Amino acid sequence: MADVSPFSRYEQDRDQSDRGQLLVLTGLMLAVTLVILAVLLNSVIYAENLGTRGSDIGGGDPVKTEKSLTVAAEDLMIEINQNSDSQDNHNALADDLEVEIIEWYEQANQYVVHDGDYSEIQNLETTNGVQIRQTSPGTFESADGEADPSWEVVREEDNARNYVVKVTDVHQTANNPDASELDTLSAFHIAAESDSNVWNAHIYHDEDTGNNVLAAEDGSDIIAKCDIDESNPTINFSASTVSGESCEAAVFASNLDSSYSISYENSDQIEGEYELTVDNPALENSEKFNGPGGGDPYAVSGIYSADIEFRYEGSQIEYESVIRVAPGKL
Repeated sequence: MADVSPFSRYEQDRDQSDRGQLLVLTGLMLAVTLVILAVLLNSVIYAENLGTRGSDIGGGDPVKTEKSLTVAAEDLMIEINQNSDSQDNHNALADDLEVEIIEWYEQANQYVVHDGDYSEIQNLETTNGVQIRQTSPGTFESADGEADPSWEVVREEDNARNYVVKVTDVHQTANNPDASELDTLSAFHIAAESDSNVWNAHIYHDEDTGNNVLAAEDGSDIIAKCDIDESNPTINFSASTVSGESCEAAVFASNLDSSYSISYENSDQIEGEYELTVDNPALENSEKFNGPGGGDPYAVSGIYSADIEFRYEGSQIEYESVIRVAPGKL
């Protein structure tokens, strides 16, 4: 018998309404859940971006300041060394460098440090060195008057940097020599030697191309070779370039460890100028070099390197480091 209760229709409508409300509630909860998941995902992505960028939370400020300070200190060291003469001793050069760095930092600090942050530099420590220079074109023979055109410029226990050679004339010619022919060729070459390996950079004039050539070899094989199509090239061994262009043969001592001697072989077969800085102040008194004004090559006091303690404090970061200043290290 059919249900004729007056409440049956009402109850059916109420059941349908409850189910509808349940569906709406379920949909709303699902939407809220999706929103929460989206917010969480965006938070994770944002946090990762902060971690990589750093600067948005102040982390980039000490890094930027440190990099700027390093570049400025290197430029100041180069300038002070270049302007040094026989009247400047190591203490005077170190004092000049400290004054210049502090002056630069005080001016720059007001632009790179945010409000409420704090930074400082302190305890500048310098390593004394000597600058070996030949500033007038001539052969690369030593100043000791010895007839031997082969001589040691830097000992194995010493370190060198800022090594630049300017070539004005090459005496020895060759015709695309291989490694064995280079070994017997009387061309000028720079010899870097460690306990177990050698690296030689030969400079000669190639008869076929009419160009000068820089060829690097390891005693048995040619490592790299660069044709030089200009008469007065500048070889920067610290930057691995020839007249500003990258040159694999100018990658100094590429097959050696950090400790090696540097010698000139057949130094009467080239003419030009050169300079390098060595961390051995005793070379100022070596018979191989003249004093300032005494002819080439000569040696003057210089700063080999410097260490600067750097500290930065901000609301969200504390940073400390020791900045190493040694421009043109080989």
